[in-house]
Amino acid sequence: MSYLESINYDGQYGGNIAAGAGVAQQQMQTPGGMQSPALTGWQKFGYVMDGIGAIGGLWGAIQQNKIAKQQLALSKEAYNTNMNNTIKTYNTALEDRIRARYTMEGRADQADAYIQDNKLTRDKSGA
Repeated sequence: MSYLESINYDGQYGGNIAAGAGVAQQQMQTPGGMQSPALTGWQKFGYVMDGIGAIGGLWGAIQQNKIAKQQLALSKEAYNTNMNNTIKTYNTALEDRIRARYTMEGRADQADAYIQDNKLTRDKSGA
């Protein structure tokens, strides 16, 4: 007899698992009035372990979010350092080139005005 054949019309299990054993299974009332088998110890353990796994997954996600924020802050810092160094390098090269050119042309007194007008600066509002 199969499991489905052994269920009575009222939802009670009427068959025996072991031949001639006549094992009675506990029943648990559900909100809809239907009878369902009571949870075994292993089933309860499984549900508890699923809950612990969900909590562990949530904790892991929170930790990953913290690491991502730290990584973003480090990337921003590296970008800003690189940008500032690039601007300084450009301005130094500009000043050297213009001072040499203007000195050769005999108008060294005008070099400062040109450098001031053409040097790069960083807008601090975007940083």
